[in-house]
Amino acid sequence: MKRWIYFVGVLFALNNAVADSAGSQDASSVAGLWQGVFEADSGAMRFDVELKQVDDQWQAIFVLHSEGGVRVPADHAELVGDTLRLVGMQGAVTLDGRVDGNQITGSLRFPASELDMRMARAGSSAAVELVSQAEDEIRALREQPLRLVREGPGMDRVDQEALKELLAAAEASFTTALALIHEDELVGEWFRGDEPRPIETMSVTKAVLQLVIGRLVTLGKIDNVDAAVHQYFPQWAEDEQRIGISLRHLMTHSSGLDRGQPAGPIYQSDSFVQVALDAPMEFEPGTNVAYSNHATNLLAGVIGQVIDQPLDEFLAEDLFGKLGIEDFSWARDRAGNPHGMAGLSLHAADLALLGQLALNRGRWGDQQLIDASWFEESFQPGSEHSQRIGLLWFLDYVDDEPVGASHSGHLGQWLGIRFDNGMVGARLIAQSAAYDAQTDAFPEFVPLLATLAAPET
Repeated sequence: MKRWIYFVGVLFALNNAVADSAGSQDASSVAGLWQGVFEADSGAMRFDVELKQVDDQWQAIFVLHSEGGVRVPADHAELVGDTLRLVGMQGAVTLDGRVDGNQITGSLRFPASELDMRMARAGSSAAVELVSQAEDEIRALREQPLRLVREGPGMDRVDQEALKELLAAAEASFTTALALIHEDELVGEWFRGDEPRPIETMSVTKAVLQLVIGRLVTLGKIDNVDAAVHQYFPQWAEDEQRIGISLRHLMTHSSGLDRGQPAGPIYQSDSFVQVALDAPMEFEPGTNVAYSNHATNLLAGVIGQVIDQPLDEFLAEDLFGKLGIEDFSWARDRAGNPHGMAGLSLHAADLALLGQLALNRGRWGDQQLIDASWFEESFQPGSEHSQRIGLLWFLDYVDDEPVGASHSGHLGQWLGIRFDNGMVGARLIAQSAAYDAQTDAFPEFVPLLATLAAPET
């Protein structure tokens, strides 16, 4: 549910809250804890607001329940008459509400949408009813089963007890979509809710971005990953700090570019690429490793320059089309650049197909879609500063031996491939009112893939 993700992202970027008060409302009747909901596509999203007045100034803190109770200050709060206004990120997020006794009703406005909002004073009968209704919706969502929607011939080769354990953990962690492949054949596809649909893969987009770049290198549209970034963005050619940054630096998170976390300011910008080009440096290129959203947004900017059509159209005709992937979307910023740090929405089964392509070292049927040498580089440490990071893949080890590669994303999105037993798994969770950051990230997903099939002998 992208509006909630956006809301959380921008709130994380806010500074401490202080604002003038011009209100006539009695402070004692407004100060305190308010429990709230706003009506999103996935149900009533819960949040709380703590209000207090200090030296005639109002301060407000949001408490975000689906993010594990994270406390985020607003950057502007005011009470004018009976109207409460809380503003975040220079107006990007605005809460407007009318105070009426123990209730506040109004709206939450975002740049592209406006949602109804209700709050009630904690402890009041109105708050008890509001919270109860929201919790009933959440309970109903979480009680929906994760059901098998498609079974393949690979089902006969997996350890059924290990599969039961994985599925139980997936169910408990509120997984929306799950797909497993073994040795090029589908094991099964599972989904919670109605018909399977594409879900935002969050930072797992970066692993798919890696495959796209590999395809473009294979096609000769990108010479090699040691090319300097300034070949694509000449404004860096005269920049002493950035002139030495290569595509490889971007792909191994060793460019030195600022991490771009939290991501709220990036989503607020017109151009993800320009924000990345202007991002401060944390260290000299190649001297350290720091996971960077800006780096991958620049990679997407390079892709946008070397293909002569929108990325989603290119993929539909080329890489995705060859794999039979049809139902997907790849978000763009307001300048038309494809996102790099996130933004790709896929079915879990299609994400697993892309993992299988990587496990096959770029071969699909009788076609070598990505040169096999690309994966020789991808699945080894890309920098002396980290054994875990290859080319936009995280390498998984057992006793210092590489056994697989994976990537994760916000909420608990996962793509994992196992070199040792031929398993591929994709797990996606949709943002919803019922999401719980403390229980739903499912970090054991990739280790559980190792238990499903015995290593090849």
